[in-house]
Amino acid sequence: MMSRSPYKHGGNHLQRLLHRWHRRIGVAAALLVLLLASTGIMLSHAVGLRLNERAFDAPWLLALYHIEPVLSPRAMPSPAGWLIWIDSHLYLDGKPVADDLAEPIGAVANDSLIAIANHEQLLLLTLSGELLERIDRSSLPGPITAIGNDAQGMIAIRSEGRLLASADLLQWQPATSGAIRWANADTAPPQASLNKALTAFRGKGVSASRVIGDLHSGRFLGRFGPWLMDASAIALIVLACSGLWMWWKQRHRHRASRHR
Repeated sequence: MMSRSPYKHGGNHLQRLLHRWHRRIGVAAALLVLLLASTGIMLSHAVGLRLNERAFDAPWLLALYHIEPVLSPRAMPSPAGWLIWIDSHLYLDGKPVADDLAEPIGAVANDSLIAIANHEQLLLLTLSGELLERIDRSSLPGPITAIGNDAQGMIAIRSEGRLLASADLLQWQPATSGAIRWANADTAPPQASLNKALTAFRGKGVSASRVIGDLHSGRFLGRFGPWLMDASAIALIVLACSGLWMWWKQRHRHRASRHR
């Protein structure tokens, strides 16, 4: 009685193992392959599909791309309308007014202009809402902790004491008497004004070409996304190699059986 060759037995075991892992890797890689293939086709026809002209504005997607506000908006009434600050951007009833503006502490007006204050700056607008000037820390008496109006409508700030401004806000003098009505930046605006500012902040949303491109490259999934796509490519290589090897073994076995 002939004994079974250990090499043959070992070869069968290896083949069964490869079959098992071939199926597992195939199932795991299938979804990623479908994603790569479908997004690749769309990117190849981006012009025809007008991907650059289409945009997504779902709140969760805007938040993922950091197009949703990080900080709570700040709203301030003014003679020109509602001033709404969103993440360093200032809007007047939905119209962009200024960028790179630190969080405001209030806005007031006198007979000729509107002043928006934060701790380090004063932003000056016309009564119709046009940007006039920024007054930075070098031209201020010190950090601003509050802004308001006195009984005569003059603009005042709190900075190392109460100070009243000249008409052009370039000179300051101590406010020795009279009550000052301090402004704040937490007033609740009409929902329509807030929606206009949020729409201007978000723009058109995230372009379809960017989202599909990020899905294809894996960047959509964060810092590890490209590595995941690399892993799927390696899985495809493993599938191809193991499939070819199993096909060759099967073909070799059939040939051997025909010659017996």
